[in-house]
Formats: sequence, C-alpha cells, structure tokens
Amino acid sequence: MVSKIAKIKVVAGVIFNQGKILITKRPYNVHQGGKWEFPGGKVNLDEAEEQALKRELFEELSVDVDVANLILETNHFYENLEVNLLFYECTINSNKVTNLSVLQHKWITLPELLDYSFPPANEKLISLLLERF
Repeated sequence: MVSKIAKIKVVAGVIFNQGKILITKRPYNVHQGGKWEFPGGKVNLDEAEEQALKRELFEELSVDVDVANLILETNHFYENLEVNLLFYECTINSNKVTNLSVLQHKWITLPELLDYSFPPANEKLISLLLERF
C-alpha cells in the first residue's frame, strides 16, 4: 500500500533590521523541532499568503510586519510531507519581539546563518541570501 504524502503551504518572513536577520528556534514537539528557522507558518485554506504571514508572525512573536516581495518559492520533500515554502522579505513595525510560540529568537548577521542548524527546506534560501547580500 502506498502511503499518502501530506502537502502543506508555508510562508516565512525574512526580516532584516540594522544589518541583522531574525531567526527563531522551533519547539521540540513539532516537525523539525529544535532547529532554527525563518519565522512563519502554515497558510490556512482561503487565506492569502501575505495575510497568513502577518497572522503567523503576530501569533509567534507578537510583531506587526509589512510584507514586501517574494524572495524565493521552493518545494521540499520530507518522508511523508511535501512543503511548498514561500519566503517573503518583511519589515518589522515594532522593536519588541516576544517569544509566544517559539523557543527563542535571535538577530544574527548573514554569515552567522552557517552556525545554526536549519531544516533542509531552508537550505536554498540560506544559499541565496549568502550569495545576494
């Protein structure tokens, strides 16, 4: 019997502030738990991508953002999961970031991205960011 592969659409924010980029650590009880990521989450049915990203960033970090251009769209296949991942450049409209549903957050420089463990679905974005910026 062939197992069905779940498919999800995920949006993530690439947020720069004063030359640093925001990353968050995933809770241990979720897929790829304990790894670092660009904050965001699943797009609900009948929800626009930009709306979903604003909602997710507020739910995770209590921040309001302006969503700008799409930096990268990529698909990644895990064992029983296909992730359609869209990375958007965002501008944060508040100075206070609160860890609501993430373990922690950090502002790091782009070269420091190589010092953290990210899910494989983030590899294309990290390569692109290191090349472009």
